[in-house]
Amino acid sequence: MFPEFTAQTHFARPAHPGTVTFVGPDGVARVEKAEYIPDWLKFAPAADGTPIPVVKVVRLAGDRSASIRSFGADGRLLWVGLTVPPAPLAHTREPATTPRIATHESARVHAEPTGWF
Repeated sequence: MFPEFTAQTHFARPAHPGTVTFVGPDGVARVEKAEYIPDWLKFAPAADGTPIPVVKVVRLAGDRSASIRSFGADGRLLWVGLTVPPAPLAHTREPATTPRIATHESARVHAEPTGWF
């Protein structure tokens, strides 16, 4: 059996401090109660697999994607993830008689991140 599958995969969850602060790429922070956040987001695995409470999640914007960094109560970096950029929208050819008007609202819908940020 592979060594990574021999370790214990289920650990009791420790008590969470109660809130998680989400910081967007623009620096705006928002605090959420931990009871409303799923376990996979409010806990990060330690080297041995034990869960460590996450109290801060920071989203950093890159050129083509973003990185997500989770921090513990002591300020230690616990987990780093990368987001995949969205696939380009399929271009459909419209009849020449149909005017194509790009509205600010339609551009905003595709530009805003969804989920916790």
